[in-house]
Amino acid sequence: ISRGEYAKLLFLTYNKLMPEDKQIHLAPSAAPFFKDLKTDDQYYQYVQALANAGFSIGYEDNTFHAERPITR
Repeated sequence: ISRGEYAKLLFLTYNKLMPEDKQIHLAPSAAPFFKDLKTDDQYYQYVQALANAGFSIGYEDNTFHAERPITR
């Protein structure tokens, strides 16, 4: 599973488990939080929404690498 796929699953699962007032909302098409993630990327809105909600999911160099597999 890729990091992008995981971010989407995390977003969807979190919102299924939380009441509506605590759910994370999809991010608008604004400037990406991660420099390697473009607004037309299929996982952009999920990754951006999680980052905006305070989930630390990127690398120290401000990249995300959505295509990389999860290794842990």
